[in-house]
Amino acid sequence: MKKLSLSEAFDKAKRYEKVGNYEEAFAIYSALKRSIPQNQKAQNGFDRASKKLLKQRADIGKAIKLFDSADFLETEKFCKTALANDSGNVILLNILGLVLHRQRDYINSQRTFKKALQLKPDYTEAYYNLGNTYLDQRNFTDAVSCYKKALKFEPDYLDAYLNLALCLQSGGDVEGAVKAYRKALEINPNNAETHNNIGTLLEAKGQLQDAKAAFTAAVNLKPDYALALKNLGTTLSALEQYENALQVLGSAIELDPTWAQPRYAIGQVYKILGDFEKARDALQKVIAISPNFAEGHRSLGSVLRNLGDIAGAEECFKRALEIQPRFPKCLRQLCVTAKLQQDDPIIILMKDLSEEEDLSLDDTCHLNFALGYAYTSFDDYENAYKCLIKANAARMEMLGYKIETDIELMGNLKKTSFKLNEIQLPKDTEPAMPIPIFILGMPRSGTTLLEQIISAHPEVSGAGELSYVNRLGGDIACGMDEPTLENVLEFRRNYLDAISAFADGRKYVSDKMPHNFRHVALIKCAFPEAIVVHSRRDAGAICWSNFYQFFPAKGLSYCFGLDTVVEYYKLYEDIMEFWNNQYPNYLINNDYEDLTLNQEEETKLLIKEMGLPWDDACLSPHKNSRAIKTASAAQVRKEVYKGSSQKWRKFEPYLGGAFDALYE
Repeated sequence: MKKLSLSEAFDKAKRYEKVGNYEEAFAIYSALKRSIPQNQKAQNGFDRASKKLLKQRADIGKAIKLFDSADFLETEKFCKTALANDSGNVILLNILGLVLHRQRDYINSQRTFKKALQLKPDYTEAYYNLGNTYLDQRNFTDAVSCYKKALKFEPDYLDAYLNLALCLQSGGDVEGAVKAYRKALEINPNNAETHNNIGTLLEAKGQLQDAKAAFTAAVNLKPDYALALKNLGTTLSALEQYENALQVLGSAIELDPTWAQPRYAIGQVYKILGDFEKARDALQKVIAISPNFAEGHRSLGSVLRNLGDIAGAEECFKRALEIQPRFPKCLRQLCVTAKLQQDDPIIILMKDLSEEEDLSLDDTCHLNFALGYAYTSFDDYENAYKCLIKANAARMEMLGYKIETDIELMGNLKKTSFKLNEIQLPKDTEPAMPIPIFILGMPRSGTTLLEQIISAHPEVSGAGELSYVNRLGGDIACGMDEPTLENVLEFRRNYLDAISAFADGRKYVSDKMPHNFRHVALIKCAFPEAIVVHSRRDAGAICWSNFYQFFPAKGLSYCFGLDTVVEYYKLYEDIMEFWNNQYPNYLINNDYEDLTLNQEEETKLLIKEMGLPWDDACLSPHKNSRAIKTASAAQVRKEVYKGSSQKWRKFEPYLGGAFDALYE
């Protein structure tokens, strides 16, 4: 910087005095006094600035003391009086701005901070505090601008980075928020809360491994950080590391036994595992701790429905709605579970909600599914159809599904099957124990009924829909991982280890994941001893039932459009024909309509084809007490009934020929 002449130095000091910046004025006069000690002008300026500075510092000290005492009215009064004689005191302006902010006088608070910044454009504290006023008003754009200006002048301003991250997160800029939090960690790497905040953002983005690392770092820094433990537990569950998830969530409960959230998360883990008794117990504890937790009641209702306690489920859903009437997800589940009357207040509520213009896509989806089910129960199929169209359209928009992805997948599965056909397990391969029974087909094709029949057999344990084939072997099946003997053997070992938890001492474990129809080549290669049952049903019944049903899983995205569900059904038909040609007599093809029309005859034939000894329990699938966690939970607890495959015909007049291609 260029050295100032004496006249320039005096002029600059006077300018600082004029705006009330006595710190800078005092510094210049002090320098002048040292360089020209006999200069009276410098001495006078020094005396004047020091006197003003002492008064200014005394006022600032008193203002800080008043502010710290939380006597904001007195602080405001003092600051305004002091500023009347010292309008350029930027620190007093900053304190006054803080006081006005505390009193939620946002307009005058912002004016005061801006005045301080006019006097001192590099005043980082004023930028930060001005940003905080905008943050409180949820004006994230202006808040972000203020925090960035503060950081321009003070790059290591930790709190500015933290609040910048919060603003960016609230405004939907997740990547920007993560970046800001990471900058904060560069300044203070030992802040457990920052690690936890990063984990929360990464989990929301689906970056589960990175989220796990962030939550783990938070817990390592602060072992008694219950929130981070809960977040780590839910992330481990999403990663399907269920045992670790239960352990971590248990640690969170030990730290705070009265906190409902980790118990709720444990309930969700047990639901995923199919242990509905433990899920019920966990969720009952949740609502005992937090009786007004609507989501706890809803989730308990879902578990009770899977356990066959329909009355208990209905009671839970209604209790949740008493607490939180605007709860579309719960309304949908209630309408699936209970028979409501047309004049029921809940029906009136749903109609009113459906007319609101600011509904989110998710709420639009759940609410219109609920209304669709209600209108169906009233035999009002036209209005039911209109609501189902809206519900599915909202869900499809949320998921952004493209059929081209599945077209490519089916092609890759076929190509890879030829490589899998060349792989033979060694003769000394350890026999499968338990032996898998795969029940596959399109969703809503009767796989749940088949598993109820088969798992009623004393040698079979029904595990429900398991994700293990796709998760452990999906990349091999489609060729993303090269099909080799080593890969196949590893898949075989991992799958058998996973299903052994469901065996309960029985010889066979059934896995009724419908979409395993895609992996027939891999199943045949890895499990030559397995039994594979393919459930077939009327095409229109399948497609309508999939369109009619809400599925939370993203892997069923094709269901949410009449055109895409038909296209997907054609892909399914094509690949099943391919498998049957590739592997003649390998699949046990079971017809749902034949099974329901001639239950005893078809059941006995099925059990015989499977190579199992006959057991009369297989004729009473509705008495099978195992828990069911699919959309068919209530239906299969009733005796097998005929004609369900024709129910879709009631909606046929409104379909506009959408299903005609299924019967060409």
